[in-house]
Amino acid sequence: MPVSYRFACSVVTTALVLAGVSVAGAQPLGTFRWQQQPYCNVLTLNVVQSGGIYQLDGYDDQCGATTRAAVVGIAFINPNGTVGIGLTLVTTPGGTPLHIDATLNLPAISGDWRDSAGATGPFVLTPGAAIPGAPRPAPRAVFPAGLSAGGTTIGNVAPPVAATDAATKGYVDSAAAAKANTADVRAALLGEKVWVAEVASDGTKATTGPFTSSTFAAGQYSVVFNVTGLGLPLIDFANFVLTPRCAGFATSISSRSTTSVGGILTAFSGSYTVTNTAGTATNCAVFVMAQFPDPDAPGSPVPPFILDGGRPGVTCTTEGEVTTCVESSAQPAAPVQ
Repeated sequence: MPVSYRFACSVVTTALVLAGVSVAGAQPLGTFRWQQQPYCNVLTLNVVQSGGIYQLDGYDDQCGATTRAAVVGIAFINPNGTVGIGLTLVTTPGGTPLHIDATLNLPAISGDWRDSAGATGPFVLTPGAAIPGAPRPAPRAVFPAGLSAGGTTIGNVAPPVAATDAATKGYVDSAAAAKANTADVRAALLGEKVWVAEVASDGTKATTGPFTSSTFAAGQYSVVFNVTGLGLPLIDFANFVLTPRCAGFATSISSRSTTSVGGILTAFSGSYTVTNTAGTATNCAVFVMAQFPDPDAPGSPVPPFILDGGRPGVTCTTEGEVTTCVESSAQPAAPVQ
């Protein structure tokens, strides 16, 4: 430490020790530097004694950035003999405030710091070069418990990430609408208990809706209805009604299946064949309608193959929590009543 700086520190220490003695007028004590370790930020502060209070003003070098941050505060002697310091920084760019509370020990005039962002570390008198470190993170306001906005609007809130983050009205409205839409769809589907799909002659979807369709051979199609998220309990296979769009053509169901996770239905499907008037499998657009018993009704049927371990033509496989049951060679479905 340079002799002049050591002498100045001695003067400051003596002044602090004698702080109880009234001093007429303001007495400049010199300019001092403290590093907010473990960060590379160094505060350069002028110290002026005014009675038992020490006025501090200067800047934070912001680790050598092109702009400095203004710093003002005061120091005082605590009843326990330590020196208390309260500082306010106005960071740049942006002007976000940061408050620092430091406690210094005598005669070293170094100690510890804590800030309003919840960080802490050593507050070290630094007459020479600072030790390497990362810049202090940009300050963020930490609200005390019971903070009131006084009836004003809080704006510019970022989208929430953690479960404890605040959210904007738009985010909440969007989440509520999505949940409401799911509830509305479920209510509508349960009210009618009917799902419909139109399949083009090449097996692709001809209409929109929660289903997929495909063809795997001439006149042979598959339709899968996705009911994930609707919370439908696993019930018996849907009753499929198939209507060919070609005059004189006929349809037959080759298999029906359900997929469930933990007893909750996620999908049901049907594979079918379309034949022409000569009985040959031929491509043709088809209207598909599927009907389920009301799963919310008391005594709603449960698939017998789940209760008694099996029934002819039904095969069930389970991988993890996913259970898939397939009924092969089903007969053509009867029309919906």
